[in-house]
Amino acid sequence: ELNPKMTQARLDYLLLEPAWPELPPLQNPALHLALLALLKEAPDLETISLPFGEITELDLAALKMFGLTPTDEAGWWLTRQSFWRKTDFLSFGLDLTTPDWLELKLKVEPSFARLVLHLFIRFGFRDKTQFLVPVKQGQLGENVEDETRPVTVLTYLPNNDRNLQNLAELQEALRHLAKIRPIPELELREISRAEARPFDFKSDHHKAIYRIGRNVVIQIIREEQTNEDVQLGPEDLHIKLVETKKVFGPQLGYIHPTSQVFLELMEDWLDPAQHAKVLDLGTGTGALAITAARLGVNYILAIDPNREAVQLAQRNVVLNGLKAQVVTEAGSLGIKDSKEVKDSEERVYVFQENLLQRPLSLDKDLPFDLILANIFTANLINLAETISSSLRPGGMLISSGVPVKDASEVIAAYEAVGLELAEQRELESWVGFVHRKI
Repeated sequence: ELNPKMTQARLDYLLLEPAWPELPPLQNPALHLALLALLKEAPDLETISLPFGEITELDLAALKMFGLTPTDEAGWWLTRQSFWRKTDFLSFGLDLTTPDWLELKLKVEPSFARLVLHLFIRFGFRDKTQFLVPVKQGQLGENVEDETRPVTVLTYLPNNDRNLQNLAELQEALRHLAKIRPIPELELREISRAEARPFDFKSDHHKAIYRIGRNVVIQIIREEQTNEDVQLGPEDLHIKLVETKKVFGPQLGYIHPTSQVFLELMEDWLDPAQHAKVLDLGTGTGALAITAARLGVNYILAIDPNREAVQLAQRNVVLNGLKAQVVTEAGSLGIKDSKEVKDSEERVYVFQENLLQRPLSLDKDLPFDLILANIFTANLINLAETISSSLRPGGMLISSGVPVKDASEVIAAYEAVGLELAEQRELESWVGFVHRKI
């Protein structure tokens, strides 16, 4: 409830979210998010009533995050709104010309991500603040939020005296937050003004063109809509993909780190003179097979146990005019013995058994010069022996889909079947590998 001049506010009621049942009201992120919204909407607010009885030290620490200090009157708090108005106005003017900036990054548990995001917006640079939600692969390869992993919150500040004060205020707010719930140290990195790029949630959500590595250009084609013109250089590899949310691969607004690191490794390691026959195992959208063709490979067999993925990959191959180079089929490299699968507590695959058999054209193409496999860690490990036997001596495997924590397990599995590690490359907690058969 606000007075007519919007200088005084009184809390009428508060609905606490079940995610934080153990936290008292003044320490609860549900209240904190409401306070941040109120302080933004009422820039002239001077005092606020939060009638929750006796105040503890942790209560004081929590509300100091927002510049609130208790008055002599029970339940009433003073704000510092005039300071924030001045800082915001100057930030969008003079600070834009500052050549040196700071990148501020913090990884927090998902339940506190929104609170930290709004703290970063309050103390940082508003249009350069974002949070990166980790994702995992669903059963059909679609991207879903991974609520078990930390969320990265990111902002930027011009590196000058006034904003160093903002940094000090943010660090103090985070110290108060850490008294309520442990959080890691704030990561700081010096960058240039050009690196502190604005983040536009709306435009990024609809982003349809991506440049990856040196020359790979991915364009997501939206059916029944006008698509962007792509400015291509003479060395660019243009890959067009139909928009989808059902099959894993580059999507409108997002490309998974495993896909990014994989495409970079392909640019660096694929040699059409040595890799005349390529197998794309678990092709998904067909993006990797199409990239291999753009890099000069004349024959790629792209297989997937998901018929919907095969149909989509076929559409993308036709869209890119590569039917003569890329063959798409349903199937896999094989499965465990049926009895072993039935008795096992772990099902590596979720598809019908007939779709896990080797496709008809596979055996006549063996062995391959190069196998591409951006698939789950469990499948990479379980198929290690079969993948090795499907490669010629000196042949190469490029793989990803592996969290950093599982990297050593994958390396050991392939070392055991005669594949030596040539490169391991990380990107955003995911890792890609290049192996060569001895």
